[in-house]
Amino acid sequence: MSSPKDVAADIRNWLSMTMGLGDKIVSGLFGALEDANNYVDAGAASERIASLGDLTPENWERLHKIYWDNDQRHGGVLANRALKPFYDANKQPWPPPDTDAQPF
Repeated sequence: MSSPKDVAADIRNWLSMTMGLGDKIVSGLFGALEDANNYVDAGAASERIASLGDLTPENWERLHKIYWDNDQRHGGVLANRALKPFYDANKQPWPPPDTDAQPF
């Protein structure tokens, strides 16, 4: 028997693949990660994003930027615990490239 959390993840994944809803789901999850003001919220949003399976190239770039914009994400244990396997599974560089980093 599936737990309520597993059922919710299955529904979210199905909706993310449904025509027209996928972009809204991804955008909403990214918004939740951007708005996370603490490491617990950042970790929860990261887990939800990691359950999506894969992203478009444009969404990967957006996720890289979101990751580096706030230390609750790049410095938070929970966000890293969720995102690193997601990046690895999708053959994305870890840690994500920081496109806003200034060269020395």
